[in-house]
Amino acid sequence: MALRWWLGLLLVLLAGPGYTAISLTPIADIQLPVWNPGAGDLNGSSIFCVRAVQGNTSNPRSYRVRLSQFGSGIFELVNTADASQRIPARIYFEDHEAPSPPEQLSPSTWSSAMQGVSSCNPFQGNAEISIEMDAVDLSQVTAGDYRATYFFLANGSGWTLDFFNIQVTIAEATWIQRLDPIGLSYVRGSDATGNEPFCVWSSTGAYDITISSQTATGSTTFVATGQAVPANTVDYSVLFDSDPDASDGISVTEGAILINQPTSASGSPPSCMVDNAAIRVNFTEAANLDTAPADTYQDELTLFIEPR
Repeated sequence: MALRWWLGLLLVLLAGPGYTAISLTPIADIQLPVWNPGAGDLNGSSIFCVRAVQGNTSNPRSYRVRLSQFGSGIFELVNTADASQRIPARIYFEDHEAPSPPEQLSPSTWSSAMQGVSSCNPFQGNAEISIEMDAVDLSQVTAGDYRATYFFLANGSGWTLDFFNIQVTIAEATWIQRLDPIGLSYVRGSDATGNEPFCVWSSTGAYDITISSQTATGSTTFVATGQAVPANTVDYSVLFDSDPDASDGISVTEGAILINQPTSASGSPPSCMVDNAAIRVNFTEAANLDTAPADTYQDELTLFIEPR
């Protein structure tokens, strides 16, 4: 009998004037805008209501919040197709009832005390969860959909919880830099050969490349045209190499796609400062340069890059 009496007293005390009754409206998922490589930092938020009062009264009481991420001890968005690709994130909680800046949350750690309120307009909200991700981190991952699920807990002496998702799509994109003209001079007794290294960046980590000429041939023979006499032509060949030395490149067929080339470039497109690819052109002497009329010969190559 005594045990039951103490248990009853305990329940009365918990429900008494010192008890903090707390509730919240559902937290909407945060769908961030599609991020295009080369863009800036990314942020978004969700606004909702938290109500914290003393017991069954309307007297506001303070509360704390805690945020945890399922499957991770840190805040990060994870590629839905490749869990090795992750974007670090900073997450904040802001109490709109108090004139203070947003508080950055640490995973599974209680915040400082927030100001309670007895009522809240659900169309305006009085609390906000926000996320920030830096462009430098966004640019280090491959294209795709990224997502994380969070467990939000608000606590006074009572508690309430909700789940929500944050998601973002990294768009597919490519970037090419530092392609310069290849100027060659012919010395009798040798071929005329030149290399041009450049940088390719792809948000997918690989790319397809098509190299085409002003004079379509659809073969491994490219054609340069005389500038003084357009009827004058000389043939040449093109190699493409997915590293900058052009020593072991692939023979190019004009207008054909070379698929699934790797890219070692990292960082956002403007930081593609190290060459990671090259093209090599070669004009053979025998039955070509040695028989061509005197002229200046020129061709224009178009490199079309697509994310893989």
